[in-house]
Amino acid sequence: MAPPLRTGAALGCLPAVVTAGSPARVAVTGLVTGSARPPAGALAGALALASAAGAVACLVSARRG
Repeated sequence: MAPPLRTGAALGCLPAVVTAGSPARVAVTGLVTGSARPPAGALAGALALASAAGAVACLVSARRG
C-alpha cells in the first residue's frame, strides 16, 4: 500500500515552482521549450571519468586472464 500523500508539503512546494522568479520554474521552462543546455564542463568531466573507469576495467580483466 502506498504511503499517504502529504498535501501540506505538496502545497508548500507549489509556490516555488509557479512564481515568476523561481529557479525551478526557469529550469522546467527551459527543459520544456528545449532551450536548456547541459553544462559542457560537467559533461566533459563525466565522459573523462567514464573513459578512465572503462580503461581500468579492461586492464583488470586482462590481468585476470
